[in-house]
Amino acid sequence: MVTRPAIFATLVGLGATAIGLGGLREAAAQDDVKTLERDLASNNFDVVRPAADRLLGLGSLEATQALARGLALDMPYSTFTRDYIHEKWQAKPADDSLAWILNQGLADKVARVRRTFVELLARWKATEAVKYLLVLLGRDADAGVRAEAAWSLAALGAAEAVEPLARKLGTSDWWEKVSCLEALAVLSWEKARPLVEKALSDRVPYVHNCALLLLRDKDPAACLPKAIEATKDPAWQVKAAAMATLADLKEKESVQPLIDALGRESARLKHDAWMALRRLSGMAIPDNAEMWQGWWNTNKDTFDPQAVAAPGGDGGADGGGGGGDGNTQITYHGIVVYSNRVCFSLDCSGSMADDVGGGRTKLKLAQDELTKTLRQFGTGRYFNVIFFPTAIQPWKPRLQAASPQTLSEAIRFIESRTATTRGNMYDAFVAVMDDPTVDTIFTLSDGRPSAGEVQFADRFMALFLRRNRYQRLEVHTILVGQGRMDREFMEKLAGETGGQHAHPQ
Repeated sequence: MVTRPAIFATLVGLGATAIGLGGLREAAAQDDVKTLERDLASNNFDVVRPAADRLLGLGSLEATQALARGLALDMPYSTFTRDYIHEKWQAKPADDSLAWILNQGLADKVARVRRTFVELLARWKATEAVKYLLVLLGRDADAGVRAEAAWSLAALGAAEAVEPLARKLGTSDWWEKVSCLEALAVLSWEKARPLVEKALSDRVPYVHNCALLLLRDKDPAACLPKAIEATKDPAWQVKAAAMATLADLKEKESVQPLIDALGRESARLKHDAWMALRRLSGMAIPDNAEMWQGWWNTNKDTFDPQAVAAPGGDGGADGGGGGGDGNTQITYHGIVVYSNRVCFSLDCSGSMADDVGGGRTKLKLAQDELTKTLRQFGTGRYFNVIFFPTAIQPWKPRLQAASPQTLSEAIRFIESRTATTRGNMYDAFVAVMDDPTVDTIFTLSDGRPSAGEVQFADRFMALFLRRNRYQRLEVHTILVGQGRMDREFMEKLAGETGGQHAHPQ
């Protein structure tokens, strides 16, 4: 006969065993997280992917902390890890993990980690993050974090952010200012409207452009006279934005100011005026102001821009549009170099050593074509060259005036480059965007980015285009590879910025 004390002792023993097994499972899970975190630091992408997927699937607090440390990795090959975590972290974390992110992740010493979590909180629709984002908006030491907080507050519909955003418009950082202005316009156009009008007088052209584009979207009738006035602004970025805006508005009153700009401007801006006229009118008239004026004098009484279909062709390979220095029809891989303030950005990663036939590599093909183009440059043109292996290699920090001496020096620099490591296109673009005198980029590569601050194509595109909405760089792309996704990336990069794409065979 089994006594009650014996039964009780047995149950206690089983309970202890269960507790012991639970502890073992917890310890095993922690060991698993440690192993997976080590894998995040691998330079083998096939190791990183399953490790990140597993950590995201675990969803535990420990896994969340490991992923946060993955976002902080700062080795040359860690971009893939960071971008992969950012792309795949779609689901809102459990309460304990979210609480840790709000209290610890947003306070991480690495600004990149804070920015990423701010962005993810908007993706997760985590409205409980609003009060934390308001603190970052007001106090974070990094302007990029403060700007991202503004975008996320707008995405979360945080009405309590209206006044703090308005106060932040006094910042001296232009990116933070436009981010706050955009966010404010989303949350309260009534509050934003007078501040948008004020921003149209801002001395920073990117802030002016932000205001003009907001007015275009919110009040097109009020935008029209502002855009016409802006075609005569001293800043080329404002002129470029104004011309594109006049084409977007599709009003008869836009035509004459664009014809005037076509006759007044040169180089890139002349081409912008021409393309705006073609888009607005549907006419494929050459870039000659007198011809456009003759057409307009005949047709202005009956012209209806709302009924216009887009003209065929892109105006890129014919129809004039010289660089303002007498050197018309200079091309790079068949794309006309309209700009007289241009930067050439070339991939020299290891794969550019691949042979393309005729005893030439991809890199040699790019070098030969660029030196041929530069030898045609005359006075009045400004240029720079940046090669992008993993550590970008700029010829100069800023544009240089074309002269026999600078051209000879640049060609020696170009011919001395060798193919090595991975392609860091994003950091090359950041370097170009840091020079406000550049209005056009020609970028040549055999594929999508494979190194740098941003590697994934979709993230590259989103971040670059968000800034370029105000900076107005025109990007022409040349692909010397065969990948379908590489071609799609390069075609989109050109198409979204008003540039052209070439794919030399």
